[in-house]
Amino acid sequence: MTIIITTSPIRSNPSTLLIESIIDTFHYGGPEFLKCPRLIVADGFKLETESIDKRKKHVTEKSAMRSGIVNPSQKLNYEAFKSNLRSKCTSPPPTSPFHNTTLLELPTRHGYGFALKSALQTITTKHVCVIQHDRTFMRPTPISSIIATMNADPSVKYVGILMRSNLLYLEHFCSKYHSSLLNSNLSHVKRPSTL
Repeated sequence: MTIIITTSPIRSNPSTLLIESIIDTFHYGGPEFLKCPRLIVADGFKLETESIDKRKKHVTEKSAMRSGIVNPSQKLNYEAFKSNLRSKCTSPPPTSPFHNTTLLELPTRHGYGFALKSALQTITTKHVCVIQHDRTFMRPTPISSIIATMNADPSVKYVGILMRSNLLYLEHFCSKYHSSLLNSNLSHVKRPSTL
């Protein structure tokens, strides 16, 4: 398995501490998970002068950054962040959180989905765990059981790990849409007994 950590210009601080704190929670995935190779994919950006027409639709600086549009100051911070990541991923000692980690820097803005696609095109392992730059493991997670289940049942292609923000997703879905639509969608969801 390869672990992909995604990051983007929303990072306005040149420090790599957030990425390090994410990696520090990997022990919740088990000892095998800690040994997995890691790929940090850093999406590109658009300088706000290059996207002045698009900038008008963004009400706040944060919403502009979510779309990869940065001002010159944010560009400098993001470039410093990537430079710090690059140096930490280059020949780190075995005790470093960045041991066995590669950095993929995208030269232009791809957006989350296409940045992830670019990362997946470099992966050779059978399984991938995707972690966003601001998500951490909060408790033990049965990664080895997930992999065993996926290996035993090839129809299981994707396993979503619950977050606090989506624990009540089914209830929200039912309140927004009709429950018959939920039942139709649930018929496409497989729930292996091993998980």
